[in-house]
Amino acid sequence: MKKIFFAIISLALLSAWACKDDKGTMLSVSTNDVVLDATGNPQVIAVQSSNAIWRIDSDADWLNIERDEQGNVAISAFSNSRRTPRTTRIFISAKERFERITITQEGSLREVGEPYPNAENPMGVIYMLTDGGKHGLAISLDEVSVGWGPANEENPGARSVVDGKANTRAIIEAHGSSSDFATRYPAFAWVHGLNSGDINGGWYIPSFWEFMQMTAFINDGALGFSPDTPAPGAMMMMLNTINNLIRTHVGATGNFPLDAAARARYNAIITGLGGVAITDVGSTIAPVYWTSSEVGSTNAYTCAFNFTASFTQNTSIAKAAWDGAPNLRRVRAIYAF
Repeated sequence: MKKIFFAIISLALLSAWACKDDKGTMLSVSTNDVVLDATGNPQVIAVQSSNAIWRIDSDADWLNIERDEQGNVAISAFSNSRRTPRTTRIFISAKERFERITITQEGSLREVGEPYPNAENPMGVIYMLTDGGKHGLAISLDEVSVGWGPANEENPGARSVVDGKANTRAIIEAHGSSSDFATRYPAFAWVHGLNSGDINGGWYIPSFWEFMQMTAFINDGALGFSPDTPAPGAMMMMLNTINNLIRTHVGATGNFPLDAAARARYNAIITGLGGVAITDVGSTIAPVYWTSSEVGSTNAYTCAFNFTASFTQNTSIAKAAWDGAPNLRRVRAIYAF
């Protein structure tokens, strides 16, 4: 159980309540029932106590509790990714007095693992939600094994490591009207087809960061990723952090048992909807997937769904072989809603 102790160090406050000490400790809260929205936006409780030291007890790991200098307690929560509301209680106590507060967080509009946009017309499977389910990301039901693009051809507009939609659009704008687009840039031609040829469509090839984020969420968030995009210049720090987490978490074995089970659950959903399973479940050496992030004229970033003791699957490789033949890797699209 988490115990949060708050001390009010104020001689004026102590003297103000001194006259009440003989009559017992006074403790009151502004409400005993708090309802949080699915996003988890904070609600404030005003606490008054004649005791200089009071505490809060909570065993809910999805709650955040903070106190300001006036003695107000702000209660917020991590976003609820389930449709079902969740409830817990916290206790505020001072000496022999306590107040019990019931905290209820509303359910999400959508749920992670559900088909998007609905079960009747599934396009993908939701793996991340924000804003109480109003927005999020879905992984495509299908994947292909194709090349990224020709070697020695630069695409400066596709160099973002965080914005896959911009990368995808840049490639389609530059090459989509060419008669050989499907053979020269087959990965992007495939996702362009998912959007029925609409350059403003929602499907795109994830960037380097977005793919790693997707991997972490599909692996049950085991590496502690957040929905936030890293600040410029933070990418190398993030990679080093992930690398250390991987080495600590898996050692030399090369597979997270819990993460493999999480991927298996997604695969059951994907195949149940008629899609193609993520192909590395149960394997130690993971197949790699193209991202939309070009590194230079010759290389592009790749990622893997199966984290291993080394981070070599999440690196850049040549877009094509020395003889011009395409380097075949898997491609999975994501959809932002």
